[in-house]
Amino acid sequence: MIKKHTADTQKRLTLHQPIRAWDPLFAVLFQHADKVQLHVINTVHDLIVRETSADNDTLTLIKAHSSSVTAFVHDGAPGMAKRHENPLEGLPVSTSQSAFLGKGDDIATCPVTGDPVDKKISATFKRKEVFFCRASCVAIVQKVPERYLK
Repeated sequence: MIKKHTADTQKRLTLHQPIRAWDPLFAVLFQHADKVQLHVINTVHDLIVRETSADNDTLTLIKAHSSSVTAFVHDGAPGMAKRHENPLEGLPVSTSQSAFLGKGDDIATCPVTGDPVDKKISATFKRKEVFFCRASCVAIVQKVPERYLK
């Protein structure tokens, strides 16, 4: 999973195709995409990733991104739905357990991640078919649908 994430991130940085624009950290990180050097080494059993920059602000963002990826690895799919503060501005992150977290339109984009859906992955909520990008997102919404669906 982390190998795919790294390859996708490398491609998006190069092509300036931001993801998670709703997340303050990711939004500002993609604004600094030209200042990020991403070096990836695939080993037999592992992946070594080195993100660097000559710009101090970008280094701060890289460190925050590294922490978010570490949390994602530990938390699995629920970690994808977490918001991360912009460390350059010190903006507070909402920690309300009742805050609405929906990202997509439930038809073309996943309500958990905002990514394009896989039309083979769906579930019914309040008599409405909702589509997701991956099965783990279905499980997230099943736990607290009101946080992701309108």
